[in-house]
Amino acid sequence: MKITAIYPGSFDPITNGHTDLIHRAARLYDRVIVAVAASPKKSPLFSVDERVALAEQVLAGMDNVEVRGFDTLLADYARECDAQVVLILAYTDQFSNSGQILDAKRVLKLVDALADEYERFYFRGLVSERRGRAMLNESMSRSFTFEYFREALQWYEQAQVKRPENNDDAILRWNACLRTIRREHLQPRADRDEAHLDMEC
Repeated sequence: MKITAIYPGSFDPITNGHTDLIHRAARLYDRVIVAVAASPKKSPLFSVDERVALAEQVLAGMDNVEVRGFDTLLADYARECDAQVVLILAYTDQFSNSGQILDAKRVLKLVDALADEYERFYFRGLVSERRGRAMLNESMSRSFTFEYFREALQWYEQAQVKRPENNDDAILRWNACLRTIRREHLQPRADRDEAHLDMEC
């Protein structure tokens, strides 16, 4: 069965970070659709047609990558494209401290819908890691940061067991989390159980 992945975003304009993820996805999946959202409420710098054209120029030569504009609900568009995978990273990039609990719950619904067990574990780890990173510069939230990185480590460990051949993403992310914990001198809270409950409020 051929797997189609969809990478949604505003791409206003496409960046090196976007391009790196697309290259990685193109190695993992048979077909990758870069879905450029119209996003009129965000007042984008470029029109959707301009953003599509820019992305096509940057990604020229990648045979299994398509660039398309869309202005519908992502879930509907993913079904329309027959996409089995939504690249969750696009959503975790948007985490902010004030709204990340709601954002994370939306992302986790997408994660839990993934059919592949490796991807469920890997993206669960990614969500926890990104929530932790979003809190690193927030003094009031920093005390929770270790718990998110601890969760990420556990999810990445489970993903590593289920990883596809030649896919080292989970162990690379595990190492990145560990380096962050050490560099930032993160420590578990004394009231760890209560802290974990607060994280899910």
